[in-house]
Amino acid sequence: MFKIRENLPKSLALVALAGVTGLLFNLAGGIPFYSAEVSSRAVESREALPDSAGIHLVGLEAARVLFQRGRGGVLDARSPEDFARGHIAGALNCYVYELEKFLPPVLRAFPPATPLLIYCVGADCEDSRFLAQSLSDLGYRWLYVYKGGFTEWSQEGLPVEVSAGRGAGAGTGLSLKRALDLSRYLPARFWFAADLALLLFGIWVLYLLARKETESGTVSLAAKLAGLIFAAASLHKIAQPLQFAHIIE
Repeated sequence: MFKIRENLPKSLALVALAGVTGLLFNLAGGIPFYSAEVSSRAVESREALPDSAGIHLVGLEAARVLFQRGRGGVLDARSPEDFARGHIAGALNCYVYELEKFLPPVLRAFPPATPLLIYCVGADCEDSRFLAQSLSDLGYRWLYVYKGGFTEWSQEGLPVEVSAGRGAGAGTGLSLKRALDLSRYLPARFWFAADLALLLFGIWVLYLLARKETESGTVSLAAKLAGLIFAAASLHKIAQPLQFAHIIE
């Protein structure tokens, strides 16, 4: 009989081993565990526009300067639904939780040397920073994260647009899909492999449960649901390999 308590230590050891292996692999490939570039340069500038490469948090005045210059791009990291209700004039929607769909048009529109102003809802929203990090991993070096976001921009009466009839997406609150979106945590070249590993892990959990019986029906149901969730979280991306090819090429 399959006993959860007997197999739990082995499962935890396997997870720990996978984590250590992944960390060592990333470090060997030049991917730091701690991003010094973002930490050292992600300082807010409300008065002046930073003129060095990297990821910068900027305030309203710097964002206004970037917008008025018109020599770069503006990216909205929010959902298509929020984007349709209103966005900074001329902004391109790049929903951070569906980058396999929204990122290829951005890569085609803006070369890596293009200054990009990135925003989301406002000061409490981290989506614009996640998007900036993903773009930095892809070679973009002039990234300006507007901390005030669309909330402050619209309140100041600055130029906005409404896109009636655009596709709807999920809201900007917390969700399971966002928590399991590996593009938030890994460089773009590892997205496909990470999602494949997530899918295989979910299938493995379901396979083990199909072969064995558990002492508790509740534990068995919970484990099956966990396996389905992991599989579903990655399957929609695994089924679209061409989107990944566009992102990492």
